[in-house]
Amino acid sequence: MTTLLLVPNIRSTLEEDPMPERRYYLLLGFILVFSLLLSACEGTDTPLAEEATATKEVEEVEETEEVEEIEEEPVILRVGWLTPIDCWSPWVCESIWTYGDLWGDTYFGKGPNCEPVPTRILDSWELSEDGKTWTLNVAEGVTFSNGEICDAQAAAGQLEWQASNPALADWYSVTAQLASIEILDEFTAKLNTNSPTTLFANVEGNFITLLPPSVYQNMSEEETFTFDWYPPIGTGPYIVTDWEQGSYIILEARPDYHRGKPPIDRIVVQIYSNFGGICELVRIYFPIDEVNVSSQFLLKIQCR
Repeated sequence: MTTLLLVPNIRSTLEEDPMPERRYYLLLGFILVFSLLLSACEGTDTPLAEEATATKEVEEVEETEEVEEIEEEPVILRVGWLTPIDCWSPWVCESIWTYGDLWGDTYFGKGPNCEPVPTRILDSWELSEDGKTWTLNVAEGVTFSNGEICDAQAAAGQLEWQASNPALADWYSVTAQLASIEILDEFTAKLNTNSPTTLFANVEGNFITLLPPSVYQNMSEEETFTFDWYPPIGTGPYIVTDWEQGSYIILEARPDYHRGKPPIDRIVVQIYSNFGGICELVRIYFPIDEVNVSSQFLLKIQCR
């Protein structure tokens, strides 16, 4: 909006009918003040309207975001368990065998008939006829939870390091007999041994959890069994985000997991000293009288 202010020709008026100079300046000052007041009033209309519109748009966006957040509730699995975390060493603690598959991977697993099968880090493997050469084909896109790449060098390099560590070399035949490793390409490695090591796929490869090279490459023999691996860093689908000794463990799904984010967003493991506590947990979340707890053995308990 533009305001047009009509001002008479004061100078010509003074020449025709002179008046005191003081009256001239008073009139001129009045006209200037009146002009400024009009301009100030006009300048407040548009910004106020724009501010009100912007505020309304921000409120609408916030309301939309709140609706979206309500719709995306996490999927939580609550587990009652009797075995607490004893320690975090990957070599001397029982915890790695109880919970390790959640945050890490081994080289091999077991199929329905106890036959060796590739785990989540291997696409396939081959063993030479004489049983002395293993070819490992590492899956593409595998990463540790700290961002390090798990490629052929990482997979074969850990076995080479264990073979050079006197504290661990004799634990497995594949490391005790390891002669050399060959990195054929980014995702293919060969292990050459001095004698046949068929136990690598049938037994040993089920118990060697892969670690990122940054964890072990500067580790001395003396530090091997005192190493505190918390929080554990692995290639598995979950990461440990919170833990209290003898009380609970909380794991969160990895959004960058190479086989896709798991459908369960969070796993809460509540530790109990006896089955009575587990039965109470069942009563709270599931109104049933009997529960089957399955681990290595099937346990049938009466919750009464």
